[in-house]
Amino acid sequence: MATDRFIQFGKRKPKKAELESVLRNFFGEAGTVEWNQDRFTVLLQGPGTFPFIDLEPDLAPRLRPKERWIEVYPGNPVDVITRLGDEYTSACARGLAKMIARYWAGELDMEDDD
Repeated sequence: MATDRFIQFGKRKPKKAELESVLRNFFGEAGTVEWNQDRFTVLLQGPGTFPFIDLEPDLAPRLRPKERWIEVYPGNPVDVITRLGDEYTSACARGLAKMIARYWAGELDMEDDD
């Protein structure tokens, strides 16, 4: 299931190069940032995790994606999206969207992904 986090901006909005810089500095060595036609893709290190694996072992195999990533579509609005994300990926995307909205004084419209 995909989760979108839209950030709408007024006069001040991030440029593509500024978003790339923020992504690289936010994730550091925890993620690899690439440009793919119309979006940035941040590939996070390691496979997906399931924090409750010891409590719910039967659920773990289908809830652990092999890869985890975040997509960031520049523009107005900026869209920070996760697809098949685990808890860690969702938390990173949520924090990233909040930080971008805060810095550029944007309005964040975030689906309830908790």
